[in-house]
Amino acid sequence: MEAVISEICRSSLVLVLLVSTSTSTSAANALSGRNVPGCEDETKALVDLCARYVLKTGPNIRPAKNCCALVREVDVNCICTYATKEVAKLISMRKVFLCYFYLWQKSSSHKKMWKY
Repeated sequence: MEAVISEICRSSLVLVLLVSTSTSTSAANALSGRNVPGCEDETKALVDLCARYVLKTGPNIRPAKNCCALVREVDVNCICTYATKEVAKLISMRKVFLCYFYLWQKSSSHKKMWKY
């Protein structure tokens, strides 16, 4: 059960933070943690693959498989360096949870929990 809750929190956090580089690349570069090798590339990939699924604008759509795979593998500490209040204003928490629900449905970890 704890593993499932941990996965929910991790995926939700990643989805909430994923649009940060789309708000202001120059401001983003000024934040700490930007010099971590690969961190900016990982964040950009997350924005490119997943932002459309959680932004307030646009329809509710299922995340693509490549977005789901990246969300599961992304370094949360890296992504967190790009989080701002402005980013949070762009994100629909309803869409975040819809995305997570879809990710969760495709995961096998929750199925083990329901066996008991």
